[in-house]
Amino acid sequence: LVQLQLPVVKTPADLAAPSVALHYLLRAMALADGIARFTAPGDLLDAAAREYARVDDYRQAYALSQRANVSRETSRSQEARNRAVAMQVTHETERARADAEHQRGLARAQAERLALLERLAASDTLTGLSNRLRLDQVLAEEAARHARSGTPVAVVLLDLDHFKTVNDQHGHPVGDRVLVAIGQLLTATARRTDEVGRWGGEEFMVVCRDTDLAGAQALAQKLRRRIAAHAFGAAGHRTASFGVAQLAAGEDVAGLVARA
Repeated sequence: LVQLQLPVVKTPADLAAPSVALHYLLRAMALADGIARFTAPGDLLDAAAREYARVDDYRQAYALSQRANVSRETSRSQEARNRAVAMQVTHETERARADAEHQRGLARAQAERLALLERLAASDTLTGLSNRLRLDQVLAEEAARHARSGTPVAVVLLDLDHFKTVNDQHGHPVGDRVLVAIGQLLTATARRTDEVGRWGGEEFMVVCRDTDLAGAQALAQKLRRRIAAHAFGAAGHRTASFGVAQLAAGEDVAGLVARA
């Protein structure tokens, strides 16, 4: 409800009490009707109707009573419309929030899927090590860094000895388990900065970042001893042959790998 601050009005002294009340009620109605998009409330119209009835002006009393009914109906309709609008706004807000959360969920799922695809694209499916594609990428990056700043980089290339006999005598599942175990040994022994990968078949490579030939040779000896000392289940003890090379000035990646 709008509370109206009415000015003090001097009332003619000869007006009777009911007429004084009616005088103020009519002023209040006029003020209410003058407010934009506002009509006199039903209670005010009812009060004016009663005052008209008290002074025996039943025609005005009836008219104001009808206006009061219309005003109350209009007010109820407006309240109903306001409630409907509020419900619609709430519904739309909740739907927008749900849609936003759904989109965030889709974005997270898409990002996770993309990360998984990137890992799969760079990983060997059997051992989980870097695959040939990833090793080629790392070698190219390290060769470029060497060309810019002279940072040393070396590779350790190893080949399991007589691996074909493992598959022939024990079957490919046993051979696969040997390859997985080799990958685990290499990862456990190499430094965190080294890139360990499966070069192909029973060949593996370790790209030794910031490492010269002596450091790569020391790593190769450590790997050789650990592999020879490890028992590979039904395949027994196995050995591996190692080649080590450090990237030389002006040399490309193909030359480095060939020397290793």
